[in-house]
Amino acid sequence: MFRLTAAVIIFASVPWSAGAKRLKIALVQSAVGPTVEDNCNRIVDVPAIVTLGREGLWTEIAELAAVAGAQIHVHLDHDASTGSEAGLRRLQVWANLASFLTFSATVNVVDSAIWDDLRSRDEVRAYLNSLPNQMCCLPFDLRPPQLDSGAAEVYATWGANLVARAGRGRSLLVAMRRVHRMNPYHPARTANLNPQMAPWYALGAQLVLPPEMVHGAQSSAPPPRLTATGPLDDPAALPGHLIVAGSNPGYLKYNGGGPAFLSGPDDPEAFFFLGQLDPGGTRSGGPQQQIIRRLAATGVSAFHVQMFRMRRCNIKDEGDDTHNPFIGHDPTKGLNRAVLDQWDGWLGELEKAGVVVHLEFYNDATDVERMGWKLDARGNLHPDEERFITGIVNRFKHHKNILWGIEESANKLPGARTPHFKRIAEAIARTDNHHHPIVQSFVIPNDPEDDFPPGGILSDAYYRDPHIRVVTWLHLIPHGDDVDMQYREYLRYSKRDSPHFVVMKNETFWRPYVAGDPLGRRYSWAAVMAGLHNLEAQHKADLTAHEPRLREHGYIARFMEQTDFYRMQPHSELASGSTRWVLANPGESYIAYTFNGSAALGLKGMTAGTYNLLWLDTIDGRTVSQTEVAVASGEAKWTRPDSFSSEIALYVKRAASER
Repeated sequence: MFRLTAAVIIFASVPWSAGAKRLKIALVQSAVGPTVEDNCNRIVDVPAIVTLGREGLWTEIAELAAVAGAQIHVHLDHDASTGSEAGLRRLQVWANLASFLTFSATVNVVDSAIWDDLRSRDEVRAYLNSLPNQMCCLPFDLRPPQLDSGAAEVYATWGANLVARAGRGRSLLVAMRRVHRMNPYHPARTANLNPQMAPWYALGAQLVLPPEMVHGAQSSAPPPRLTATGPLDDPAALPGHLIVAGSNPGYLKYNGGGPAFLSGPDDPEAFFFLGQLDPGGTRSGGPQQQIIRRLAATGVSAFHVQMFRMRRCNIKDEGDDTHNPFIGHDPTKGLNRAVLDQWDGWLGELEKAGVVVHLEFYNDATDVERMGWKLDARGNLHPDEERFITGIVNRFKHHKNILWGIEESANKLPGARTPHFKRIAEAIARTDNHHHPIVQSFVIPNDPEDDFPPGGILSDAYYRDPHIRVVTWLHLIPHGDDVDMQYREYLRYSKRDSPHFVVMKNETFWRPYVAGDPLGRRYSWAAVMAGLHNLEAQHKADLTAHEPRLREHGYIARFMEQTDFYRMQPHSELASGSTRWVLANPGESYIAYTFNGSAALGLKGMTAGTYNLLWLDTIDGRTVSQTEVAVASGEAKWTRPDSFSSEIALYVKRAASER
């Protein structure tokens, strides 16, 4: 096992065939002493690969290692040929095998080198974004400045940078880089571009690195989502099933498991309807599988999907009359079994990936009364709508990962529709014996699109509804780079509803920076630290360019689900040092966050005792744990771990021995 402990680096044995012989070769450099484990290749939970000799010509090995998550590549060779042609050929081969978003060392009797391709995608984006509108064909001396990726002898925007090189004499080459939590090469540059090759990549990755190493899996990772690890909280719900635990307002939890924190993309909401419409109503050739793989690979915990987006009954004339699950797209003919079967398959794959689906019945501005679906004199749903609602619930309630949504931005319709929506919630709850949560969605009253109607209702119209336990807000105002103002925007809606509901946000109103770096990431944390579950419609699951935001949603979900956030409230008055915002259950547990951690993170009003700390680098997802840390009463400060960025979250929890 590659393992870095203090000053110890170990490259452990790897098999190599040489003619009829099968050899094991090891390279070990250690200042303390080796600790080899399981013959797997890692350096501090960073997957790595060693290739030998002519294996360097097989770029498939280097690529499949990257697919499997390798971020360090060591190539050992004994090619003593000299001359400029031989040296150029070696550099060409090595530059090729090092260009899969890895940190690579090519070790030879001559011409050894170190290569850095870790920031290749950033280098390409920076180069393209800085070009003038004219063609890229500018003389080199007139091209825009390159991204600062560290010292390099040869900077190659489209490949690995040559960091250091040795000649024929004895040399010690040294270079330091911080790798990502996982190699982003797959699926962005593989299966996303060539989906027909996905099985080949998956099989090859398993052959190159052991299965437990694929995508940087860690034995210390929290338990999989949607699993039960203890007694069931709700015996009627499935083990691991998403539920609202506790009395109002309660909190989201995996039945018999840990707390659930939802963070992920809200778009494309038309997921079910992407691709070519087949004669039987199903879809083909769409990106659904690609989206599911991306959601799984980035670790997001939530996604938003709609089931009814018909234009004929939309007050804004939006949607498509084929965006529904009815036979012949006719609501009077009942549900199309083939369509539901296809949807069921996608929901099942999302469940396996640990992704909760905010499964919403109606698109925003949908008014089904336009096609005659009105409550009767006794307040009952129209028979066709009753059949739609109960049919959907019966078909999908076996999934653990469902959060039923009624209508997006329901308050774009007049307040007179509120009894209708409550009747839908009653029908869902009556049919769903597994008690999936039900959410109602609202647009803010100062909606930038001016869709909030005169006399429109807000969430307080549902405060005493027995079935709706979750609310979510859309079109929250973006505030540019004033992230503190953005935090206050989110906090307004958290404070409004948290005494009554589990509270989410599904959309910040559109501005390009909401999906950019760093504001897209900081906006997500502003929502989290304001006490909101964090879905974002401006983060798109179907866009490769948005993968950094999706990975950050994954980091948020994994981190928060290791905390007791559900016992906390916003308490930013407790911030000190570099801490920006605080969630706290004062005296017991805290989450501190900063996007400018130049100084130590601090908290005020601490109770003296022993605490456990969990650090998160919010940019790359790395975590560091510290146990049994003594804290005096009053103000406490902690220095971030070495090599962490300045964007940090810190969970501080009173040790069990103190309680």
